[in-house]
Amino acid sequence: MANFQKQGEMAATWKPREGKQATVFGLYDAFDNSLDHTTATNALAGARVKSATVLEYKSTFPVSLGVSISCLNPDEATDTGERYVMTALPLTTNTTPLTIHESDNSSNESLEWRNKYPEYNENNLESEGVINLDKRAYMFVHKDHPVIEMLRCNKDVLSADIDEQPLVDGQYYKLATQVMRTMCNLLRTKVLSKVSTRDLNTFQVQLHRMNGKQWDRIGKDEFGDVVGRNDEKSVEKITEALNQHCTFTARIKLEYDIQP
Repeated sequence: MANFQKQGEMAATWKPREGKQATVFGLYDAFDNSLDHTTATNALAGARVKSATVLEYKSTFPVSLGVSISCLNPDEATDTGERYVMTALPLTTNTTPLTIHESDNSSNESLEWRNKYPEYNENNLESEGVINLDKRAYMFVHKDHPVIEMLRCNKDVLSADIDEQPLVDGQYYKLATQVMRTMCNLLRTKVLSKVSTRDLNTFQVQLHRMNGKQWDRIGKDEFGDVVGRNDEKSVEKITEALNQHCTFTARIKLEYDIQP
């Protein structure tokens, strides 16, 4: 755990090796190796995740863990407001399948989004069809970007009509960076949280200490009365706890469709 603290924000992370995502998710097996890499990558970018199930997991960590998965909504909350796709108690083995994601494929929002914006997902809202200008307070957003439609539909509330703004090169609207970020976050929470489309190219699993605790924090609630003592035996136990080799292993079943 001490090593995780040294590694920073990306500590305790697992993801497929770069360029191997299509292999990990079985696309080449499904299509008899007839897919080229570019086609496979594009297909995974618009995958429609139907369900995700943790078939089993085992944790040898002496502390409680929160697990996040980049492509799935964190629906499990703690008393401090931290959110994860699942949590695991210390030194736990579980063989009972746990459903961590199940989409409503019949929802109107999901169907409409797939039809109108098949190339957009929660991860590329601020990059696809967007020209970012470093150190500028504005950016250029393509006229077909979902944020533009969102601004158009809410013109009465915002007291501003995006269609009255001039187009740059006949394609782009100039938006304040803060407005763009706010609209993208609203889309993620109000619309995309109901849509099952995910970019599996960015699939990543990360472990966290519960409730935002640092990896090298040693507390009495988890390590007992040795905490706070300065005798040699207690110090050795704390050092051992921080430096012991811990593992978290899981089998995850992911059911998804790709765009035809």
